[in-house]
Amino acid sequence: MLKYVVGGVVFLLAVAAAFYGGLFIGRARPDAPLGVPPPPPAEHWTYPGSKELMRSGSHNDFLSVLTTADDLDAVAHFYHRQITRANGMPEGNFNPQGTGLSNTGWGWGSYCYATDAGPPDKAARKGRVAAFEVRSHGYDLDVFLSRAEGEGHTHVVVTYHAKEPH
Repeated sequence: MLKYVVGGVVFLLAVAAAFYGGLFIGRARPDAPLGVPPPPPAEHWTYPGSKELMRSGSHNDFLSVLTTADDLDAVAHFYHRQITRANGMPEGNFNPQGTGLSNTGWGWGSYCYATDAGPPDKAARKGRVAAFEVRSHGYDLDVFLSRAEGEGHTHVVVTYHAKEPH
């Protein structure tokens, strides 16, 4: 008989704890997201002062090849800034001179940046590359940058696909 009484008391305590815990947890619930931000316009991804060598596709779904006299680091900084602004993310510390991969996620997608500053034997290095990738609910973006040693321009390849709101 005692085990039934103890079992009943434990059951009532568990129900009370669940009720009060749910009440307090419910008050701490974060606000619902305001919705997916609209995709940036196509012009947002054109490097200022660049020369367009080729473009295919429509206004919000395109492949573009650009060149600029600016060095790869300046172009990489521009695209990093444009991506973080479009996604409402902090710009943070950004170093295009590094080698490696950087990933981050946010409420509507992911952002990846990769760079190749060169192999350990710098004498064999003839160029640098950097790549940006964004996969979000509002748009997909790929940016590839390259600059060969001694060349007077940086190549920029951009693919952009703005998605319809759900």
